[in-house]
Amino acid sequence: YTTPPILLISLKRFKSGKGSYFKDKLEDTVHFPLDDLNVSDLVLSNKDEKGNNKEEIIYELYAVSNHYGNMGFGHYTAYARNPLDNQWYDFDDSSVTPLSDPTSVISGAAYNLFYRRKDFAFSEDIDFEAIRQSIEFEDFKTEIAHYQEPKVEEAKDA
Repeated sequence: YTTPPILLISLKRFKSGKGSYFKDKLEDTVHFPLDDLNVSDLVLSNKDEKGNNKEEIIYELYAVSNHYGNMGFGHYTAYARNPLDNQWYDFDDSSVTPLSDPTSVISGAAYNLFYRRKDFAFSEDIDFEAIRQSIEFEDFKTEIAHYQEPKVEEAKDA
């Protein structure tokens, strides 16, 4: 088993209230690393015969999606790190602004964390078609094979 090049961590942000149909928003701040998320000890196939790690498996955060509001109404924003200059940006609808403090991505609104394994580099040479064809999940393949674009019928003149 190898770890994925991209690791997505979803934080539980809603809980059901007792005897209630509605869900309450959890806004506790979860502290997570921006760099050096080391999962080496968590991967069983990364152990040698003596129980030592074969390699260091380290991820760096490159994006965070945020949710503001509640279950019935909310607003999503995102933070993302530019891989060319390592600058963090705040994406909010049509507004994109640089962040002066990268640690501001750690907040009670953080919902999804996107990590990239440090030994993985994005490249223009990535063959996404080959990746799509190599997917091993038969159910997923079946779903893709049976998916058809919805047909849009033209309105008939009455």
